[in-house]
Amino acid sequence: MTADFPHFFLSYARMHFGDDPDLLTRKFFKDLCTDVSQLAATDQPGYMDQRHLEIGADWQARLTLALSTCRVFVPIYSPRYFTSDYCGREWALFDHRIARHAQSNGTRPEVVVPVLWTEMEVDDLPDLAKSVQYSQQGMPAAYLREGLYGIMKLKRYGEEYKETVLRLAKAIIRAARNPLDPLGETDRIPLQEAHNAFAGMKQPRESLTIRVTVAACDLESLPPGRDPSFYAERPLGWNPYVPTDAGPVAQHAEEVIRSLGHRPEVRQLNGDRPAAAAPDVLLVDLWAADVDALAHDLRGANSPSSVVVLPVGQHDPQTMQHRERLESALKPSIRPSLSRSGSRRGVDRDEFDLAIGDAVEAAIGHHVRTVRVENAPPPQKRLSLRDTRPGDPESGPGRRRQGQKEE
Repeated sequence: MTADFPHFFLSYARMHFGDDPDLLTRKFFKDLCTDVSQLAATDQPGYMDQRHLEIGADWQARLTLALSTCRVFVPIYSPRYFTSDYCGREWALFDHRIARHAQSNGTRPEVVVPVLWTEMEVDDLPDLAKSVQYSQQGMPAAYLREGLYGIMKLKRYGEEYKETVLRLAKAIIRAARNPLDPLGETDRIPLQEAHNAFAGMKQPRESLTIRVTVAACDLESLPPGRDPSFYAERPLGWNPYVPTDAGPVAQHAEEVIRSLGHRPEVRQLNGDRPAAAAPDVLLVDLWAADVDALAHDLRGANSPSSVVVLPVGQHDPQTMQHRERLESALKPSIRPSLSRSGSRRGVDRDEFDLAIGDAVEAAIGHHVRTVRVENAPPPQKRLSLRDTRPGDPESGPGRRRQGQKEE
């Protein structure tokens, strides 16, 4: 195999929200390429479509070439990944190479190194992904707990992120030592003709509608003396993270929910109960405590599936000064929801995305227990990809028959 072929192909489900939705994925790719290049002394460490495609280029042909010649396949496991048609096609093309090698040599080389974008459970993976022979043993605990997305978003995990990238780079280099011949031009299957390897398989989890209810002031309803910099004409325009973040906080919540494979449904609190029950994440402005109508509506918004998140911007000295008073005044209106698991108060921007993820999972759990299957027996403990035990060949994703682009 020549040096012109990349060590690895990064397969990921593209996001479709925000000004630069794949920013974190590109950063991870760049960092991973740096480590692979340093450790393997190669000028062709990896391939990622957004990084290499040029305007007017035949991107399907380029992807086909990269998949037919790279040494290692690196899929980024996420709920969205296993529902992506193009990710399924990429998997199928690379698996075709592995199958051809096995037919000629009698063994399947272990050349797939998965990355966890979020923590996933073994039961959430399609059978094809469960069969991947790869163990997460030795990876940082924060990565196994939060996933790559989590440790990239939270600054306090900076060292764990660096260690995760380095360990993945070493795993890629080890996998690249396994023989896997590149496919010649006549043996390649064009990406557009490949089948979706995930079609018809068990999908990661049910995609649910997640309601995001914004209980915030608008410019007309602000309490006297409140700084208007964080508000808009409608409550849905509320952004407590000015000036560090552009865009309403509800918009960021939508992005996180979509990344988890669910469907966000955003509404402002107006006193009307939604027609259908659904897991509900309440984004509450602390200053709602000083607006009688909002406080009243909040008291009626505490459904059994509601979980509260109280965002607080670090660049809002007025809120920081009155925070204790506002939280105390707000408690009578949100006590039922605030007492539920997954609820968070005083969430700054660095923690917001993970707080939303926790709130979504908690809201789904409350919804299932109290609305959808009240009489169902308690669920059995499910094995997580981080539940690995040294020396146990039956533990972990690699030995338990474990695991755009998307248009």
